[in-house]
Amino acid sequence: MKHNNQINTLMFDLFGVLFKFDTIPAIRYLGPLDIIWYYIRFRQNPFERSLLILDKIRREVPGEYQSLMKYRDIYLPESFVKWQKGEIQRGDLVHIVRSYIHKLTKEDYFVNHKDRLAIERLLMLFAHPKQMQSSFYLPMYIFDLIKKIKELNRYKLIIISNIDEETYNIVTQKYDYFFELFDGFVASCKVNLVKPEPAIFNYAFKKYHVDPTQAMYIDDQKENIAAAQQLGLTTHLCPRPKKLKSILEPIIDSEI
Repeated sequence: MKHNNQINTLMFDLFGVLFKFDTIPAIRYLGPLDIIWYYIRFRQNPFERSLLILDKIRREVPGEYQSLMKYRDIYLPESFVKWQKGEIQRGDLVHIVRSYIHKLTKEDYFVNHKDRLAIERLLMLFAHPKQMQSSFYLPMYIFDLIKKIKELNRYKLIIISNIDEETYNIVTQKYDYFFELFDGFVASCKVNLVKPEPAIFNYAFKKYHVDPTQAMYIDDQKENIAAAQQLGLTTHLCPRPKKLKSILEPIIDSEI
């Protein structure tokens, strides 16, 4: 891959690009025996079923952000978007989700109590900052890549992330040595904007004096990539952190 020498700014998504998902903490949180039981009983991935319920909430409780932010091809309910924007607190989100679970229970949506409990615990995982933080980790090869880029002393490094305030505080404290390598961090909860809204990118351009025609943006969500392209950014879809190596190494090699 040939590197564009006009690029002077590299912009990254956080979770799924710089940080990798670790299934082990999530399995421990849910309980491995319960997950096995769920597969045997329903022959269905409980995580996928929980996403379908998020889609039900979105469609049945519509709002301003009804079709804005996606996770694994499922649009998230307005309450989740507001939480990521910092407009509501985690307690508000938990109340909304549990109220909807109660509504589905009264409508006999769940097969039995264990079915309801498994889905509720999965949905609560989204709203559990400490658990979500422990489910993602910084691979050492990512740290090394970013450190090498930083040492070139040529590129401005910026993160743009949809992230709630509690998770932001936990992650930035735990990995402070990593975030010190970056020149900026645009967190959705701090600016009351989320990707793929163009406004969050424009905010980053203005705050950090970025010319989008001289910047590269890397994300694992197609919608965010499309929004960045519309603003003139060079983009790379990075579906997993391992892919980042093939994106960044040509940049490093071009400077050697």
